[in-house]
Amino acid sequence: MNNVAKLLHWGLYVMIAGTVSLGITNAWVRGDTVIGLFTIPSLAPGNKALITLIENLHGTFANVLLIAAGLHALAGLVHHFVLRDNVLRRMLPRRAP
Repeated sequence: MNNVAKLLHWGLYVMIAGTVSLGITNAWVRGDTVIGLFTIPSLAPGNKALITLIENLHGTFANVLLIAAGLHALAGLVHHFVLRDNVLRRMLPRRAP
């Protein structure tokens, strides 16, 4: 069971990294302005197909990440309230005696 938990946590980290990477790539492909301070040069100006592909991938990754994080939180609550084991308590910081 411990290996499954580690695998799922690494999966969440990979999804976070993928979503952030696609977000950066999305800004780079479109040539966005960052907080009005500077403009990122466009990687492929006028390539609407590439812009649409990256935007859709970024949105899909973000949605999958949100669903996975929600299921992860739900699993923690199931462990605490239904299975009544100490999985959720082990995640909390320890109190000083």
